[in-house]
Amino acid sequence: MSPKSPRPRRALVDYPNPPSIDPLSLEPYQQLLLVARHSPCLAEACTCTGWKPGSNDSTDCNRCGHDLEHHGMQEVEGLDEEEKERRIKVASRIDELLNVFFHSLRTVS
Repeated sequence: MSPKSPRPRRALVDYPNPPSIDPLSLEPYQQLLLVARHSPCLAEACTCTGWKPGSNDSTDCNRCGHDLEHHGMQEVEGLDEEEKERRIKVASRIDELLNVFFHSLRTVS
């Protein structure tokens, strides 16, 4: 395993929410945040199913407390461009579907 490169702390305003119409037009860090949201935590014995932003400026997961590196950030950075783009598009589509689902729940209630 290669040593981790230091990652600058980013504010949660960098997280694309609602999802972008074209996720490939986002900054690379925002694209990785999209993927991390749907990536399980890779920390040993952690059962977290995906990164969740907290209410402060920290990018540590609100569910498990682990950083973005544990939620697939390093793994995605090592992929070829085609696979990376596929994962970004899939993560964006999941966000779109979740937004539609939760919107429909609000209108039914």
